Amino acid sequence: MKQFIYLLKTSLNVNFGISALRYRFTKEKNRLWEPILIFLSIILGGGSVIAFYTMILYSTYTVGAAINSPEIVITIALLASQLMIFVFGIFYIISAFYFSNDVNILVPLPLKPYHILGCKFIVIMINEYLILLPMLIPAIIIYGVGTRPDIAYWFKSVFIMLLSPVIPLIIASVFVLILMRLVNVRKSKDLLVVIGGLLGLFLGVAIN
Repeated sequence: MKQFIYLLKTSLNVNFGISALRYRFTKEKNRLWEPILIFLSIILGGGSVIAFYTMILYSTYTVGAAINSPEIVITIALLASQLMIFVFGIFYIISAFYFSNDVNILVPLPLKPYHILGCKFIVIMINEYLILLPMLIPAIIIYGVGTRPDIAYWFKSVFIMLLSPVIPLIIASVFVLILMRLVNVRKSKDLLVVIGGLLGLFLGVAIN
């Protein structure tokens, strides 16, 4: 268990660049403005997108309440978030299990196979929650404030949020397994990167 926890900490450190940020804040103080500027840009950009998205959800709730179906706001948010999880899950799974260079380093170490698989899956889940939560929380709050349900609603909402990524990730994993059986990863790596970039661009345009 200690090996798994240590591996998970290391993977999260690499995934989010925690050591690099710590070094930047403690050693390279003359370049401290760079991560701060990036962080502020993410906050401002992400905040604007979430604010606009929340306005759309509120309008959806208003229309749903008018036809006596206020829960439509949660349904739409849940379906949209699961679609995003599925699409990004494909990219995350391919990147973590097929394009990652750390597998060749981890396999010779005294680690169980389920340590490596479990660790990578948890990192993917955390990345997915970063997408899921901003999409579901506004809808849950809008519906909760508008309908004033009992406390059980909030507990069920947390439970649903925790389980929401599971099914889309399972479907994405099956899709990736089938895809990788049909495609030579090494020969088609550049092609997959280009296709992934085009899909990401198309998804961004579609969302806008």
